[in-house]
Amino acid sequence: MRILDVTIERRSADSAGLLSAERFAHLCLDATFLTAARSVAIAAHSRLPCALEGDTAVAKTTAVLWVAHLCRQEAVRLNLNGQSDTGELVGRFVPNLNHAQGSPAAWRFWEGIVPDAMRHGRWVVLDELNLAEPQVLERLNPVLEQPPSLVLSEHTGERFGLGGDVAVAESFRIFATMNPAEYAGRSVLSPAFRDRWSLWSVLESPGETEYRALLTRLVHGVHPQFVLNGVEWRAADSSPVYPNLAGDGRIDGLLDAIASFHVAVAAAAGGDSGVTLGRARRERYVFTRRTMLAAMSLLASLVDRGIDLEAAALEAIELVYLQRVQPGPDRQAVRSALRTVGLGR
Repeated sequence: MRILDVTIERRSADSAGLLSAERFAHLCLDATFLTAARSVAIAAHSRLPCALEGDTAVAKTTAVLWVAHLCRQEAVRLNLNGQSDTGELVGRFVPNLNHAQGSPAAWRFWEGIVPDAMRHGRWVVLDELNLAEPQVLERLNPVLEQPPSLVLSEHTGERFGLGGDVAVAESFRIFATMNPAEYAGRSVLSPAFRDRWSLWSVLESPGETEYRALLTRLVHGVHPQFVLNGVEWRAADSSPVYPNLAGDGRIDGLLDAIASFHVAVAAAAGGDSGVTLGRARRERYVFTRRTMLAAMSLLASLVDRGIDLEAAALEAIELVYLQRVQPGPDRQAVRSALRTVGLGR
């Protein structure tokens, strides 16, 4: 199986733990997403730890899970946070509910997701890596080495890896995703820990071209053409997510307007030029791909109910975008952006 210019193995075995295709029905295979997926594919092929860093909703986790889906590979995802401890990663003793109260076996050892994945050959996805405390993450240092290993000192000292008690399955891989350290609540990772992630990719955030391509993908099922390293690529067409919108002759003009509007409010809420929307707030507004996907889902639902396309678009934007911001100057600014693209009343 190939992702751009990278060929990786596709497993033949079925498993109840495989991800379904429906999970990825909304994906737009543009240059930014496939570049991330390519990094994942290279890591999977080379058996290297891989970290993806980028702004919220740039499809970091989705890229890993999509490649796992294509490879028919089981993947387990753990969302880390400030309360995460080493027990979640490598294991802890928990009450043994299968034994009578007071028996010697009242407690049993629960193997964490990392040694379990090493044993059974799953991919591990550590989401929001830098929300966890650095001393917790450092427990994974030997797992990130080549070849990976682990001594389960929390239990009876089982050794995973070459010459140990448990062989590390051939298909085991480990990935991480995170927002930049400048995001609130993120820990600063040590240079030594970062260096153990052999592949570290900082992903580009989508712009108006990517947002517009996503809208085309949702309505028409067409993926964009792009050039990467001098080679032209375009994925085969997919089934539209919202085919009920495609028949209206106004749809493409409306999609242009939605993409331009989204980019304008996202930039005002925290773009490269600084925050102009919600400047007085401690917690800034966020407008991402998820926001646009929610608006499009609502738009399609309203059209299904017989509401006119343009009226449905205004209603969806009102609910998803305008109600997200405070009444007053902020909401007026969003309405102004809406009028600028020809959608406002």
